[in-house]
Amino acid sequence: MKPMVFDRIALTAFIAVLAMPAQVIGQAQQSNPPGSAYYRVTDLGALPGGTFSQATGITNRALVGGLSTITDGTQHAVLWYKKSITDIGTPGLGGPDSAVFGVNETGQASGLAETSAEGALNRI
Repeated sequence: MKPMVFDRIALTAFIAVLAMPAQVIGQAQQSNPPGSAYYRVTDLGALPGGTFSQATGITNRALVGGLSTITDGTQHAVLWYKKSITDIGTPGLGGPDSAVFGVNETGQASGLAETSAEGALNRI
């Protein structure tokens, strides 16, 4: 009878050893599934005096385009790069509100800007 007890203990231990790696592998796949995205969220900030900003496009080199409010509440087209924000809505786009809707790898931005003419838009 002693050999049967020893055989059962050995068989139970063998099954437990086989089951452990499968459980560890299964847990690793649940926490980091293949093809999952890795990213970091960064607050880009708003223009001085602004209370709102929105990113609308990003390049592989981390150039980000979007819009930000300024002190009087109007929205300006902006570009963010390396913790720096640049207001591109100010230099002559014509109206109070503008926004960047896309950026490309060469640093070109596309978007819209209001003009003083009713119902007219300028392309940036």
